[in-house]
Amino acid sequence: MKRKTLEQAIFTLFLMVLMPVSAWAAFRLLPEWTGFAVSGAGTVLAVVSYLAGRGRNIGYLLCTFFNTVGAGCAVGAFYHYQTPFPGVKELLLVAGIWTGFLLLFLLAMNLKASPWLAGIAFFLWLTGMVVSVVLWCMGAGSWWSFSFYLGLCVAFWSAVVYADTMVQDDSEEGSVWQIFGMLSFGAYFLVLLVVALVLSEGDCCDGSCCDGDCCPNKPTKRGAKPPM
Repeated sequence: MKRKTLEQAIFTLFLMVLMPVSAWAAFRLLPEWTGFAVSGAGTVLAVVSYLAGRGRNIGYLLCTFFNTVGAGCAVGAFYHYQTPFPGVKELLLVAGIWTGFLLLFLLAMNLKASPWLAGIAFFLWLTGMVVSVVLWCMGAGSWWSFSFYLGLCVAFWSAVVYADTMVQDDSEEGSVWQIFGMLSFGAYFLVLLVVALVLSEGDCCDGSCCDGDCCPNKPTKRGAKPPM
């Protein structure tokens, strides 16, 4: 394995841990909407890091770090209004599944048989996202919604690996980290968009797909009063 590939793998695994930890901290330590405020502050720091550190790896790394923390805090705040935050075992299981996907995709991009492995990896990602959405809507457990959010981030991190394989000049050492920085904004804003849509419209589990008991902390829809 090339040094650059190993560095990508280590950093991506770090992000895989950072996002759930940030979500857990936001849910456990921050009161409700405060998590969204911290999330926004994290992205402001990401913008500053990217612009101030342009051309330097540390700037791109900090940018990715802050955007990942921001995404995690937004997800953590989400669980103040939705189903209970997943337990530690569930978090480890979800992170483990998506980590396996990332490692497979990283391997696919560095082997001659990459087209086959890359296709399998994409199929697994798509299957994981569909299953997460379906089981989330069925009220099978809060960890399925978390799996969906983490899967969104995984898609962008995988895109970094793919984009880096398109860079022909290995002398551009900062290129992969710059891609990480740029795409981390996409991951953050997509996660924030989904969180905003779900909270504004109410969960997909509105009682039409179950008996209503699967959403004990279901948010109220616009104009509705919360249950007493």
